[in-house]
Amino acid sequence: MMSEVIRILQEGVDRKKLDSLTTSFGFPVGAVTLVDEVGVDVAKHVAEDLGKAFGEQFGGGNPELLTQMVSKGFLGQKSGKGFYIYQEGVKSKNLNSDVDSILAILKTTPKSEVSSDEDIQFHLVTIFVNEAVMCLQEGILATPAEGDIGAVFGLGSHP
Repeated sequence: MMSEVIRILQEGVDRKKLDSLTTSFGFPVGAVTLVDEVGVDVAKHVAEDLGKAFGEQFGGGNPELLTQMVSKGFLGQKSGKGFYIYQEGVKSKNLNSDVDSILAILKTTPKSEVSSDEDIQFHLVTIFVNEAVMCLQEGILATPAEGDIGAVFGLGSHP
């Protein structure tokens, strides 16, 4: 999903809007906030490893976004800056405007026929559904209930 989050950001969707779309769909944390909480450096490492292992299956946005953020020290919440700026004792967070220049360089054109808010929500959740189906087909999951349990404990929700 994170690779698709990068793609959606590259298409110009506002970070706060994307967080709102994911939480309003049922995810416990906004997708952009999640990258900051996990760590941009960790997301970069995972994107590289999954890209090598699975190729196009884990395609999406340009991981150069994460590479450039890490090179500028934007590691997320732990460094005080990621997609957002974090301040000790302050609950609200502001956008890190320094990320705007990186996004501008990596900007892509969205496909207008699949760019509505609902399209974005369904696209992100469909990634999980497709992976769950493949896990069932490959015998990684014995039953759909195992996938449900994994979603509840792993995502904090039932997509």
